[in-house]
Amino acid sequence: SYPFRATGDLSAAYDENDSLVVTFYAAQWVPLVGVSTVQGAIYFWSKQWGLKEVFNATIADFDVTRLTETFAATNPQIGIYKGAHPDSVGDYYIIWTAGGGPSDTTENRGPLEGFWNYDIYCSGSTNNGFSWSSVTNITDSHSPACSLGKCVNNDTYASLARTINDTLH
Repeated sequence: SYPFRATGDLSAAYDENDSLVVTFYAAQWVPLVGVSTVQGAIYFWSKQWGLKEVFNATIADFDVTRLTETFAATNPQIGIYKGAHPDSVGDYYIIWTAGGGPSDTTENRGPLEGFWNYDIYCSGSTNNGFSWSSVTNITDSHSPACSLGKCVNNDTYASLARTINDTLH
């Protein structure tokens, strides 16, 4: 059976063709354990293309069965460009929050107290969701090796307008 299960938040919008498009996070299902919080992916779905993986949220160097209070990636939001550039009208953008693991503590700490040190990431599609751009960290604001409650630059909630003009906001 398919090893991933839709978990947590999802976001949906109608595109320029009045077709529903959806993005969601799916965690890996571990038999006899449940949902893994260190392995999963951000997905995009449309009637035209079906299911497409946008971002693999697997955090290396962690036991797949480790369960924490938060997922490796979460809260994907989708927006559709309807701005002034006619060649870009209808392009899709997805943003989400994602945390790192302990393999490089200078970059991002693991969930020692159950919480990842998140940044906000983005990917876009110019062909109706068939393929997606390279993932970009749009905040790059994590606080390396911070203590719980002292991650001053930790971004925990991605938010995106459904209708995008010339700025992701």
